[in-house]
Amino acid sequence: MAKYCIGIDYKAFMGLALLINAETGEEVSGAKRFFTRKVTDDGFMNPMDYLDVLSETIPALLRDSQADPADIIGIGINFNESAVLPVMSDGTPLCFFKEYSDNPYASVMLSDYKRIQTKTETINRIAAKRSEAFLSRFAGRIQNDSLISKAMELVENAPGVYDICDYLIEASDWVVWQLTGVLKRNSYNAALHAFWSSREGYPSSEFFASLDRRLAGLVKKLGGPVEMAGACAGKLSAFAAKSLGLSEDTAVSVAGSAMQSLSAAVGIDAPGKMLALFDESCLNMLVTDTDPGYVPEILASSSDLFPGSYAYFANHEDSLSLSAFPGGCDLFAGKNGLLAIDIDSRFVYLGAKADTTKEELSLAALEAKIYGFRGIIEKYRAHGANPDGLYIIGDAAGNEALMQLYSDILNLPVHACLPSEYHAKGSAVYAACAAGKYDSIFAAAHAMSGRDAKIYLPATADSEIYDKLYYEYIRLSDYFKGGANDVMKRLENISDDNKNVPANDEPEYDEALPTLESEFGITGDEKLPEKEEYSDEVKAAAAAAAKELFEAIDAVAAIRDNAEIYAAFNDLINEEAEKNTKEILASTDEVVRLMEDAEHNAVFGDAIEEEAEKNTREIIAAIDEVVRLMEEADREAAEKNANDAQ
Repeated sequence: MAKYCIGIDYKAFMGLALLINAETGEEVSGAKRFFTRKVTDDGFMNPMDYLDVLSETIPALLRDSQADPADIIGIGINFNESAVLPVMSDGTPLCFFKEYSDNPYASVMLSDYKRIQTKTETINRIAAKRSEAFLSRFAGRIQNDSLISKAMELVENAPGVYDICDYLIEASDWVVWQLTGVLKRNSYNAALHAFWSSREGYPSSEFFASLDRRLAGLVKKLGGPVEMAGACAGKLSAFAAKSLGLSEDTAVSVAGSAMQSLSAAVGIDAPGKMLALFDESCLNMLVTDTDPGYVPEILASSSDLFPGSYAYFANHEDSLSLSAFPGGCDLFAGKNGLLAIDIDSRFVYLGAKADTTKEELSLAALEAKIYGFRGIIEKYRAHGANPDGLYIIGDAAGNEALMQLYSDILNLPVHACLPSEYHAKGSAVYAACAAGKYDSIFAAAHAMSGRDAKIYLPATADSEIYDKLYYEYIRLSDYFKGGANDVMKRLENISDDNKNVPANDEPEYDEALPTLESEFGITGDEKLPEKEEYSDEVKAAAAAAAKELFEAIDAVAAIRDNAEIYAAFNDLINEEAEKNTKEILASTDEVVRLMEDAEHNAVFGDAIEEEAEKNTREIIAAIDEVVRLMEEADREAAEKNANDAQ
């Protein structure tokens, strides 16, 4: 009897479930559910949406496939991004409590790099200053959103939520917890989003306190065992099994990440393979059994994501805009005698002739993009890691000429994988591993995946030519990018300057401009009217009216001057009051800090009591001063009103 696994992929707006044959990898059934529960702010989610996906899609898979629940041996979970949730010790999210139901920070915090970019910069600055060991796993700089940056945002914007929650947990781990009743954290998110490693653990409390003193106890909120995806987190709880219509013997895998699920789905079954996404992320990952050590300009690395292997992550430049392979040109390597140097997507062309076609220029530009990708591979090779195969996922994988070009320039077999529901399928592969069907994720991927990819092998003659062109490319790229010749920057500056110059400051007109005479009948010969003489009575009346007017103006000016004096006096009072208010708040903060320190250490010594009493006296004195100033202001106002009334 065939056995099956369920893979769940949580996307941005919905959850997708696939029922996969655990032996052949064949897709048997699929179901999806869109998220419908709303929270007050963007960038947050109601965690009940995740449970709704399970309760709706899994019964739908059973109905559609008519599979026996006893034959479903495993469930795997995948999230495409980091999503953090504050929960109590039993896993209950704070947003489930009435008093926190309207606070978005009590729900799921989604990734939003722009929103918390300043937090990430703070992490980088302080970690570099303290020479934190974890920073070397990110080539010296964190570039992505993290659980730690979310914790900083939470303690800043919702300190009450942070204080009362027992755990800050990735939503993927929370879903697994709800299925099994067991808290297990996945190593991908722990390593890349919370800076954990199996050798060093999490960063120290001192580091977290240096980010914000309120984060000194963050390590405790990150509690729970950390394991790799593919390990069994536990079996379905009785409640979950009954709710979903499955057996309590169904194994649940520790949650996986997008890149882990994708690698399993396309058939990466051993170290030495490289995965590249040709989408908006432009992310690539190398799995290797050789530790390259510190590799500059990568995004991240970890030895805790795949068994006995190291994973390195980097970004490659987007070649999607050029992926519609140019037709009408000779595809033989080096035939056109062209070499393009890519400098931030502006190109320097060498070898162009008067009859060079735009298709040939496009091909040279595309080759330059692939040379850039080869630069990443050569960097790994220089550190002892040698990729022996590349798996490409994206629409570009359907372009045969383009895939062959990648294979030739990189001198690697290329596995072209057209877009599919790889995340959900990969989660099912991890589920099969967790259920004990296979002894490793590599064995599961080998058995269940990789059959749909088309493989392109490098043409030896073309690869040899591209080897020569690549090294010419590197020499010239270093020349133009390394500062030896900044001509491209100067050209860009000239271009920008020209954009600001008006095309013509003195526009020409087809017809003569209108004249005063033609438009208004003015010839220049006109005379002013005779001056009119007024009687003495009229002059006297005008003088009296003018005197009254000037007296009224003086009165208004006096009133205005008095008002300004009074306003200035009020401003002084308000300024003094504001100053004293700030002193009150500062003193209050000091008392609160002392109280917090006392509570933290369970010791409220005499010295702290004396300091608190001193600050309390200062608060009372400051309050008395504010009251006095306000009474004085009221008295001055009353006196002025009395004078005005007289």
